[in-house]
Amino acid sequence: MPTLHPFFQIRKWWEWRLQSRSRYGVHSPFVFDLLTRGLQAPVPAGDARKMLEFRRQWLNDRRKINITDPGAGSRRPGFGPRRIRALARTAGSSQRQMFLLYRLARYFRPARILELGTHLGIGTFALHCGAPGAEIITVEGSRELFGLAKENFEKRELKNIRPVFGLFDNVLPDLLGKQSFDMIVVDGNHRYGATLKYFEMLLQSVPPQGFVLWDDIRWSPGMWRAWEYIRRHPQVRLSLDLYRTGITFFDPSRRQKEHFALRHGRPLSFFGLFD
Repeated sequence: MPTLHPFFQIRKWWEWRLQSRSRYGVHSPFVFDLLTRGLQAPVPAGDARKMLEFRRQWLNDRRKINITDPGAGSRRPGFGPRRIRALARTAGSSQRQMFLLYRLARYFRPARILELGTHLGIGTFALHCGAPGAEIITVEGSRELFGLAKENFEKRELKNIRPVFGLFDNVLPDLLGKQSFDMIVVDGNHRYGATLKYFEMLLQSVPPQGFVLWDDIRWSPGMWRAWEYIRRHPQVRLSLDLYRTGITFFDPSRRQKEHFALRHGRPLSFFGLFD
């Protein structure tokens, strides 16, 4: 049974809220441009409608399945049959997270994306909408979730998405040995040791202009320690803390190592209010 850490997460939210900056407190030209033209860019109505419809189909799915979860990733303690609609609501990408993935993919236009943790494919579809020309490899360790996502991708004829079934430890050496990835999304095993292991493996496969997105960095004290280690690593030249999500950049041409905690909701007024 996974351990929940509500008091830890509440305390970390208040700490982040006090430390985070709006665009008016960002002095880095790169980060300011990413924040204003990327993370706060409006999502075109057509793409927003497609993504929300994709997520809604799972939210309306009343079927039950048994989940085999190889990593720490469930927000609901307990085991046994789960309704797909409950999985989509509690563990799938939220609307906010979908739009974040979309905006990042649309801003950077990566040629190759690696996603660790497909789940129902909600985040995968957001990446596809943001960078429709990108090759997306998405890895899932739960056979039941893998089957559902793969079936849906095939039904929609999303030929640029290649789902891969297997544990990250078994799949990554082969994937990383063949190619590099411009954008990597890590949203699977939320354990300290596993996260650092994947970080060390991924370091060899991210080009200078690439980046890695780490989901649920405040999931637990262990995940927070892992994020602190990752962002302080000498090969990480820029790190962004978006509260739930951390992003690391590795461009060695950045002379000064920088870290920013950012409020990235779209601004509602010049007073710095956010949606």
